[in-house]
Amino acid sequence: MFAVKKTLSLDIQTNFAHELDISGFFQISRLHAIDNGIFKPIVDEILPELPEISLFVHHEVEVDDFETFPTLDLVHSDLIASFFWQRKYPELTRRKQKIELVPPIVKPFGSLDIRTLDPIKSKGKYPDLFRRNLSSSLRWRRFSRASKFFWRRNKTLILRTFVTLFLVLVPMIFALKFSVENGYNRLLALSSANNISEVKNLIHSSRSDFERAQFLFVPFSWIPLEIVDTVGRATEGGRAVATALDSIAENFPDSDKNFSLTTKVNDENSAYRGNSKDIFPLDSIGVPLPTDFLIKNSPAINAAIDEFERAGNIFKNAHGNSSYADKMRQVGNILTSVQPVLDLYKNSQSEILTMLGNTVPQRYMIFNQNRDEIRANGGFPGSIISFTLYKGNILDYRTDDVYYYDWNLYPHKETPPPGIALLTNNYGLRDVNYYPDFLKTLEKANSFVERSGESTLTTAVAIHQGMIEEILSVIGEVKLDGVEIPFSDKNFSVLMSILVENKFAQEKTPKDILFKFVTAFGKKIIESRKIEEVAKIIENNWNRGEILVASRNADTQKFLESIQKPLPWKSDAPNWIYPVFTSVSGNKSDRYISRSLEMKTKKLENCTYETTATLTHEHQYSQEDAESLENLMSAFGLTNDEEKHKMRFIQGAGANKSFVRLYVPKGAILSGSGAEIAEDENATIFSFMLETIAGGKSQKTISYQQEIPNCADYNGEISIHRQPGLREFLTP
Repeated sequence: MFAVKKTLSLDIQTNFAHELDISGFFQISRLHAIDNGIFKPIVDEILPELPEISLFVHHEVEVDDFETFPTLDLVHSDLIASFFWQRKYPELTRRKQKIELVPPIVKPFGSLDIRTLDPIKSKGKYPDLFRRNLSSSLRWRRFSRASKFFWRRNKTLILRTFVTLFLVLVPMIFALKFSVENGYNRLLALSSANNISEVKNLIHSSRSDFERAQFLFVPFSWIPLEIVDTVGRATEGGRAVATALDSIAENFPDSDKNFSLTTKVNDENSAYRGNSKDIFPLDSIGVPLPTDFLIKNSPAINAAIDEFERAGNIFKNAHGNSSYADKMRQVGNILTSVQPVLDLYKNSQSEILTMLGNTVPQRYMIFNQNRDEIRANGGFPGSIISFTLYKGNILDYRTDDVYYYDWNLYPHKETPPPGIALLTNNYGLRDVNYYPDFLKTLEKANSFVERSGESTLTTAVAIHQGMIEEILSVIGEVKLDGVEIPFSDKNFSVLMSILVENKFAQEKTPKDILFKFVTAFGKKIIESRKIEEVAKIIENNWNRGEILVASRNADTQKFLESIQKPLPWKSDAPNWIYPVFTSVSGNKSDRYISRSLEMKTKKLENCTYETTATLTHEHQYSQEDAESLENLMSAFGLTNDEEKHKMRFIQGAGANKSFVRLYVPKGAILSGSGAEIAEDENATIFSFMLETIAGGKSQKTISYQQEIPNCADYNGEISIHRQPGLREFLTP
């Protein structure tokens, strides 16, 4: 049996040192000779000569900066601490919560090296056998005392640290603010850039500003405040936008040539026809063939689209009610509203490149329709815009009066279809939008255009002034030089109609004033900064089918049909109706017509149903409308009584005459009489006339029977489709 004596020096308080004999705490261990075979004789020879081996060792351990508490057990820091701060401040060390059995090892804990009489230090860390759980109050007291002790010893270091952080972080905040503001200011400066090199420098510098701001923001990103979140989103979102723009801009060649819309005017003198122009939109920035640029840089463009989407998500999810958060959400909503168009381009590049004339020139015709003279595709096409797209450039751009084409068609007379025949005996381009299927309108328009000596059409677009009126209600009035009265959503139709009918400011065609308005209208949209609202209006008009596009290219037409509102006979509805109105009034009285349609169904037997449709027209031309018209005529110098009487009739005071066609599922049978019956490849058509005098009301009711397929699941619902261009159409 051997005992080991050790002494431990403890610095209990500040300047006192005590020597404490703790030899009694050490176990008395029995020394065994190891019988390992060949060495046993040697051990036996040695032992008699060494009857007593002294294993007493005087070992002192110096523990500095140690403060004892009533609840703090004495520990050997080397056995529980791995880091410097743990060894220096053992009272702050979190030790194991449970006692673990020490597994058998070659060198047990507490072993001595009998050759040197030194303790064998284990490489493992062992649990504190004397640790016990403390109450919350004792834990808090323990932490409080440790904190005070830490403060007393490190007060100078802490103060220096805070001063250093203050001196470092405050400039970082100002640098962060400067970088973010500078980044956005550079993006805003793009609107006034003069050339592509300036644009590239601004975008690249903006991206650098946002990247610097993102680095400076890191120390503050953990702070859970709304303002911090707003700054973070402003930084990250700005970087995403700048990165998107930079990925595209870096592919443009450097050029100090000022931006300009390269236009070549082809002089041509012809009545009711504007001069032909060739427009090269990207030529001034070193891109003579835009579609080639799109194909070459497709990966960069797709990456930019992804970055724009990321920026939109960052901005629109901004928190809080601050003005910064509101502006951020507004920008996010704009990017989000544009994103479907960008995604459409990304996912349909081949079709869009075809429409841009990448390989084959595409001839376009845009019908500017007046919905106050309602037609199947939206209204009377009083003016025409035509051009050719080739490699993304706009060639042979023209703005024409529709009568230019019809005069050239005069030798090629054609009998008009039913309804139109009530208005004229010569079918022409002015009445071509007769068909509900816009592709048929395009095919017929192309036949007229070719016979008039113009280039073959591949694509057509139909729009009407309803979208313009909606946008005016958002951006406000538009003023036009020479026109004393500004255009608003309330007076646009009647004011523009009076100016056109009066041939105001005509140079080539009576529609010149309309084309001048379009230029001023575009500038007003940009100045108003209501891009989000305008984009939403355009999107809604597209989704409602108020904007029509068709192509004679089969693949392009298939693509267009996939993104447009479907025609009723291409829907899954078992019972539907599509009323199509064609004005044969010779005036603009559809401006004041309110329409309503009431539908009823009744089951007869098996799967036979009878449907009753009641159509009501109300002519709402009022005394107030008449007075407003008189004021406008006076403002523009119409004093001749005969001219004023004619103008009153044209502007809506006359009776409204409407040729109505009700398209219903093919095979429907008219009950009784009261309508003409026709069929095409998709539907049965019931047609009739409905005349309504100013201030009056007219009504028509017809009934028809049809077989409903799979009628066991039919609940009597009727799908009512709305024609483009209608102002007020009330349905159940």
